[in-house]
Amino acid sequence: MDHIKYVMKTIREAWKTSKKLFTVSKRNNELRFNAGETYEANYLIKELPETLEAHRMGGCVVMNLKEASEFFGIDFKKRLNIISPFR
Repeated sequence: MDHIKYVMKTIREAWKTSKKLFTVSKRNNELRFNAGETYEANYLIKELPETLEAHRMGGCVVMNLKEASEFFGIDFKKRLNIISPFR
């Protein structure tokens, strides 16, 4: 599999299935993805375009939120799951 396709699939699947792996900070224009392992974070960073300004903090990949949204085609917003008593 092409390396960039692997990165795209990894981030998109993680967003679909495990939003808890992401921290979104609009104030800092920052998206953090917990890749779990340092080696996985390093691999992802190596394959990401420079425009994402990706760097590693522990096992996390930290990216420019606006650029990441455009690159992955995802509106990275955490939705609140509030259960209404009026349903």
